[in-house]
Amino acid sequence: MLTPQGTKFLARRTEKSLLTILTVNVSSSPTSKEAIKAVVATFIAERFPFRLVPSIRIGRNTVATTAGGSWHFSIEVLDIKIVLDTAALLATQGIVWLPSTWLASTASAELQETFLTKDINAKLVAELCTSLATDKQPHATDFRNLLLAPWSTPTEVDGARRQRSTRQSAEGIHQIQHAAAQDVQILALLQETKLDELKLPQANAWWKGPQIWAPANGTKGGCAILIHGNLEADVIKQEADIWGQWAWIRIRLGAETWTIMTVYVPSEPAERRSFLEEFPAIVPEADNLQLAGDFNVTLSPGLDSPDVAPRKTDAIMLASFMMEMGLTDTFRTTHPTTSGYTWFSSQRIGDRPPPKRRQNLVLAKGTPWEALTTIEKTIESMSDHRPLVASFELADQLIRGSGTFRLNMDLLNVPGVTDWITTHWRDWQRAKSGFQSEEEWLQIGFRIVTRALDTFSRMPARGHRQQEEECRRQIAEVEAESGNAPLAELYSQHRRDRWLQKLEDLQVEQQILWAKGAQEKGMITTDRMTKETFQRICPPRAHVLMRELHHPFFPEVVAAKDSEAIGEYALTYFSDILTSRRQPEQTLQQLREEIDIHNSETIARSRTTVRAAHHLRGQNWGMK
Repeated sequence: MLTPQGTKFLARRTEKSLLTILTVNVSSSPTSKEAIKAVVATFIAERFPFRLVPSIRIGRNTVATTAGGSWHFSIEVLDIKIVLDTAALLATQGIVWLPSTWLASTASAELQETFLTKDINAKLVAELCTSLATDKQPHATDFRNLLLAPWSTPTEVDGARRQRSTRQSAEGIHQIQHAAAQDVQILALLQETKLDELKLPQANAWWKGPQIWAPANGTKGGCAILIHGNLEADVIKQEADIWGQWAWIRIRLGAETWTIMTVYVPSEPAERRSFLEEFPAIVPEADNLQLAGDFNVTLSPGLDSPDVAPRKTDAIMLASFMMEMGLTDTFRTTHPTTSGYTWFSSQRIGDRPPPKRRQNLVLAKGTPWEALTTIEKTIESMSDHRPLVASFELADQLIRGSGTFRLNMDLLNVPGVTDWITTHWRDWQRAKSGFQSEEEWLQIGFRIVTRALDTFSRMPARGHRQQEEECRRQIAEVEAESGNAPLAELYSQHRRDRWLQKLEDLQVEQQILWAKGAQEKGMITTDRMTKETFQRICPPRAHVLMRELHHPFFPEVVAAKDSEAIGEYALTYFSDILTSRRQPEQTLQQLREEIDIHNSETIARSRTTVRAAHHLRGQNWGMK
């Protein structure tokens, strides 16, 4: 609770005069915002409005008890609206408001006498608070900004969410599944899915296999890890951020245990620095770690970006974290001189080409780094980011056997396929006498048909893939030639846009076929999400960007164009608006009458001035 004395948290004094922080027993640990709210509602019971404090993760800890068992705690920081009068009334009924400075250290003497259960003190709460970023710690002065943030966010108050299509994510999942169909063991790490808790159930139906999703916070973030069924992996443990910034899963691959993590680092500079400060406490300890994500950080300006510049604070923080954890930047290590841009902005400033940077990283240590064979970036038209594809050499025993044959129904519409099948069975009938049994003859006949249909199915797919590869080759060639003269740069940009559009047209054609197949299987499909549609549904800014401001009283003064001058003009605006024209002992009615009289006198004076001007003009005309 935010009070004039600072931030305070709620506790209760028992009949034995012991301070306890309220806890609720649950059968399973909550993993989503809605699940946490349902648990909190069991003891608040709609008496007070509450919300989860934005961007603060769930603290999890397991503590052994003296009786031989253990407690598993999930700690979440809540913001409850309680007026001061009600807080004072609750204080008379056993509620105690404790200063947040108690949480500044795990060695706090006061916390040693504050309990979660009868034999476990509140040290766990302080461990979570001290592991948070500085601006998120309850005892810090910047924590007030989180509590003062508006309550009108859709995910925290009324549950009204913007309706957005899941088609974009479904397309990406379809492409992953298509790659998995080529006898490749797939493990996909996605960032910025923009799928909130309302949309996740629809996306789950598109993927068959182990998966973990971190729901987006409104339209920000969202992460996922997808494991295809042809990868022999046993899931040991998993966890996802309720704010959609990270997710990790621990799996057993043969004799090794891998920890796989996907991360989305906020694009806003202050939020990004806060996240990177807290990042070491988020990443699980593991000997074999693979960490991939959209970091929105340029580690090596001049190589990871066209312009040479000093490293920014967030880049220094990430580099220090990588050194401390022993993580290797896989792409930069295997491609020391290649720029490898993974983000191409679609926004241009004047005639300058749009910015481009390498912001997507795959970091590894232990077995994942030793097993890495190749890592390359690919080109996709549905996003301004370039996916990174890494290949690892795994043990042979991790490969599953071949599955059952599934008929591609589109082949029935291809001329000549049904004729070939009819001819095959007619000719195969003649070879029936050469087999010992009819079952053997029929089995081999079906085997020939399925092999042929599999080949027929691969032929159009191969042609389609060759066209896409040609588009990607042309785009990569144009990007490699960029950085020349300005006119050549603009020409290259137009060529790149043209090939990108052709690639997108090919993918749209393929998406239509995939959607048709999904509808036949009973899956939910929606309209395809394009960049234009998404920008129309979710504009990048909720307010107009102010570039210049005119003086409120003097039109002849030069318009303000820099931040300092705009701030001075804005202060003049609001000072004039907030300045009362009412005298201390003057009623509103008297003020209204005074304004009416002033307006009447102004009109009368203007009319008198006009008549006098006409009179003087007539006199001058007479003199001529």
